[in-house]
Amino acid sequence: MTPVIRFKLRGVEVKLHGLRQDNPPTMVSIDYELIVDTDETDQRLELPHRNVRK
Repeated sequence: MTPVIRFKLRGVEVKLHGLRQDNPPTMVSIDYELIVDTDETDQRLELPHRNVRK
């Protein structure tokens, strides 16, 4: 997606943490941290973040 919106970045790191319950088996929560190395503005940074959440 980044080439389509001409988003320039040097690197991306994703940290993911999930909490699972056994009975009944289900994911109780999922937290993530997306770390992007870029010089893009905060406004431009929101575009890929919105797409990740979808």
